[in-house]
Amino acid sequence: TSRIELGRGDAAKARAALVEIVDQLPDHLPALHALEAFAFDSGSFEGLDSVELAIARNLDGSTAAGHAMLAARVIEQSQGWEKTFEAVQIAAAADPSSTWANRNLAAHARMRGDLYMEIYVLVKFSSLARLAGGHVEEASEELTHTIGRWSRERFSLLHYWEAYGQIECS
Repeated sequence: TSRIELGRGDAAKARAALVEIVDQLPDHLPALHALEAFAFDSGSFEGLDSVELAIARNLDGSTAAGHAMLAARVIEQSQGWEKTFEAVQIAAAADPSSTWANRNLAAHARMRGDLYMEIYVLVKFSSLARLAGGHVEEASEELTHTIGRWSRERFSLLHYWEAYGQIECS
């Protein structure tokens, strides 16, 4: 008799069998989705963050980003926003146009003191998104403000023209 058969009619045993499957096969999407369903059905979200991250790592596009965002929200509730970096990275990589992911990626960069990454994300996403939305003046102001945060010693003309070119080409 398999462990799954033993778990029929007993949610705790079924969940334990799924956890065992995921322990042995961390990318097993059917088991991960079943664990996700157990969490929502029971209202107990312990361990949901790692399940959602595993699902996100095995998918792509906006679906992966959605699972990563859910993981970040669960992590934020249980461990604090500072611990959401991995989930934010996965969401931003899976859906580069995600406002939520890019804003959080920039905030994490700011928290770590990574001015280059923060400015790169803000220029790449925020300014380009405003420009794409027809808000040329807002995009220009945001670009000027963002780039103005670099000190003269740390800023090079090359970075300026790279950012300018990206916005103009969009």
